[in-house]
Amino acid sequence: MRSHACRVLGEMAFRNPQICYAITSHEEVVPQLVAIIANSSTTMGGRCDACLVLNNCAAFCEASCCSIVGCTGLLDALKEMAVCSDAFARGIAVGVFNCLSRCPSVKQELIEANIVEEALAPVLRQPGSGERHEAMLARTAMAIANLTGNVTLSDLEHDASQMAITTTVKILGFALDGRSWAGIHFAPYSVVYPLNNLAANPDNRAQLVEHGLLELLARFVNDWKRVGHHADETLQLTMELISHLKGPWEWQQRMREGGVVRALQKVRDRSRGESQEYGRRAEELLDDLLQGHMAVWASQHQRLGAGSPLHSLDFGVLDIISQAAFGIVQDETRPAPELLRLGVPVIS
Repeated sequence: MRSHACRVLGEMAFRNPQICYAITSHEEVVPQLVAIIANSSTTMGGRCDACLVLNNCAAFCEASCCSIVGCTGLLDALKEMAVCSDAFARGIAVGVFNCLSRCPSVKQELIEANIVEEALAPVLRQPGSGERHEAMLARTAMAIANLTGNVTLSDLEHDASQMAITTTVKILGFALDGRSWAGIHFAPYSVVYPLNNLAANPDNRAQLVEHGLLELLARFVNDWKRVGHHADETLQLTMELISHLKGPWEWQQRMREGGVVRALQKVRDRSRGESQEYGRRAEELLDDLLQGHMAVWASQHQRLGAGSPLHSLDFGVLDIISQAAFGIVQDETRPAPELLRLGVPVIS
């Protein structure tokens, strides 16, 4: 009966912050769930059902995390499950840690409880294959990145962590499609959050770009709507991710070809008149990414561009060149700001 009750609670908590908060704020529910998880005589299936309730509460209601982590015995019980021989149970325990790791209020408690060293790193050493195993490694890497800002571990876990980074990029694609993968539903926020932490480390950036992260980010920004789980926060994190990955010229070119510049322009244009941080960030990123086309527009300057073969071309032709080379779409209602900055006379 307890197992059935846990399943019902888990279903009720899925994508429902109000229910999540009601579950975790009740003084008896979380201790009862922890008692089930910590009880070795309970079937592993029953313990997993109890874990899934906490997983969904932590995933969809950040305010629930403090009540969960603050319950005596929970972290030790989850650590035990994370290193047990049952692969499914390991994945469930890792999922709870991953959801909790996105909450700043409990991050320090998780670090002080040695979750990385005693639960997450050992998971990366576990052999296995298939989608469920890959998903477990990816969620392990996400949790480690959220808690430490990186997944650079010992040589023993290096190959597994690199595979996990690659899988995390793949999972973002499923999240953007709204599809589950390996039986798990990933919200874009839950994937973009750790990807931003991973990209903050320069050692991970080439791998992220190589496996198509830039194109996925462009797709997300293009399709973004202010609905869903942490919609605004996800867009802001995406801006930071793009900032991390705008380094080498080849990557900037890939951004243009993949539609990142056009996506940023959409964010900038639709946020005009609003005080949204992501609109300001999009403007800053566009300034950084579009410096390459300044030389094209400088060819119109009477002194700076007099020796350029482009000097004889009109603005319309240069606009086509800019769109083809740099992915720029000028606002037809106003002169190109690049020309104004250069002091080029503009005839409207």
